[in-house]
Amino acid sequence: MMRRSIGTFSTVLAVVLAVGAAQACDKHGKAAAKTGDGVVAKKGGCGSHGATTAGDQAPCSKKCAKKTATLVKDDADGHGGCPVEKKVQTVLASLPSMKYRVGDDTTCCSKSASEMAEKTGKPLQYVVGDQTYGSEEEAMAALTKSLEKEAESMASMQFAAGGKCYGCPMSAKDAAKKAGGKVVYRVGGVDFEDKAKAESAVKLVSEKVASLKMSYKVGDSSFCCDKMAGSAAKKAGKKMLYVVDGEETPCAKTAQLKLVQAKIRTIIETAASL
Repeated sequence: MMRRSIGTFSTVLAVVLAVGAAQACDKHGKAAAKTGDGVVAKKGGCGSHGATTAGDQAPCSKKCAKKTATLVKDDADGHGGCPVEKKVQTVLASLPSMKYRVGDDTTCCSKSASEMAEKTGKPLQYVVGDQTYGSEEEAMAALTKSLEKEAESMASMQFAAGGKCYGCPMSAKDAAKKAGGKVVYRVGGVDFEDKAKAESAVKLVSEKVASLKMSYKVGDSSFCCDKMAGSAAKKAGKKMLYVVDGEETPCAKTAQLKLVQAKIRTIIETAASL
């Protein structure tokens, strides 16, 4: 039963582990600071320590390949030669993910972990951040919750200076002064020197994320409402499938994880493409 469960979710969860730590405002700390255009910068972390700089490479000369909900891709060069995808990968590699632990050994490969558990007779545990879970379902729920917080933070504008990121512009200004540098504006893990451009990124990101919806499928019929789909599934005696970004799954928890992953990728891609 344990090995079958791993196979169900391994493609969704096999991403590089690096937890992004939140940075709070210091003496200027406020829950939120409004920019000149009314955009709210929420208190908290930057959403990613793997920030890239907007405009550091020329845009793609061709359309990038369609992205799936899986966060970190397995391309041979890590970004398929696409500058935007390279930026995306840099940020994605810093986000929370799941690892697998058997005894004192930890791996990001579910298959290897399953083999070790069978060979040693030791239990397979699931690691998300600093927490260890006994079941994959429990770990998946924790990962989804963690990524949802990251997505919320990344979709807002943060302030970076002196090698750190702040939710408070005054804190960032003080840090920039001490470091002899300047404040840059971070959205989706991408740094902008122009505040107006960062504000535009926040607006565009919000629009793009709002357009991401989960749909449902029963047989050949598609639904935008889970209740209608559930009723149709009951009448037809068929399973209801959850559809996220063109991918289907019969598991609601997997679908929720795929949805937040799709949102994060969209946030980064949108900001990186500006």
